[in-house]
Amino acid sequence: MGAGPDAAARLDAMDPTETPRPEADQPEVDQPEVEPSGQGSFEGQPSTPPAVRKVGGWARRVLIVAVVVAAAGILYLANSIAVTGSDAVPEHRIMVSQFPLPGATEPRQTEVRAELISGYEGSLVIDGVAIPENQLEGAIDPDSVSPEELRQYGIRPNNRNRVAFKPGPGKAVESLPQGEVTVTVSWSKDRQPGVETGSFTWTFTVT
Repeated sequence: MGAGPDAAARLDAMDPTETPRPEADQPEVDQPEVEPSGQGSFEGQPSTPPAVRKVGGWARRVLIVAVVVAAAGILYLANSIAVTGSDAVPEHRIMVSQFPLPGATEPRQTEVRAELISGYEGSLVIDGVAIPENQLEGAIDPDSVSPEELRQYGIRPNNRNRVAFKPGPGKAVESLPQGEVTVTVSWSKDRQPGVETGSFTWTFTVT
């Protein structure tokens, strides 16, 4: 059966570059949505197995701990190096600082000192020589106070938790001996001899 004249006219009028449109009643086909890799998972198939996620979490915790430990070690080393230019901080709860530093090299007229926490008093021995209290820093002239004040407050009325001695003429130690020098600081509760006593000893070198 041949095409009628109307059909032929429609064919002649069609633009050869035009794409035929789908029939209006053609059903649309839904395409499944696929999530990007690593952002989701297909139904019934997780993108990252639970075991892998668990291992990754533990790895992060171990890394964080390692970084914290390394940072603490660097900080401790920096502090240890920093005290070499000033009074050392001894590893004792009573002593606050000491000078010269253990193992340091100092001249013969170097002052030897140590500081205790408040509430304690100290004494000093240098290479076996006990330094008299009236030669320590802060000692006063006994004639400058009354006998009652001297008995009550002592010859060092203030800063009794600091013991410091500088060698000099007429003193128990006129100059530090060359070579290794041993220093001992002893303490007790302030004005309570024999209560909470202790001592700390270190050495340094004199040139």
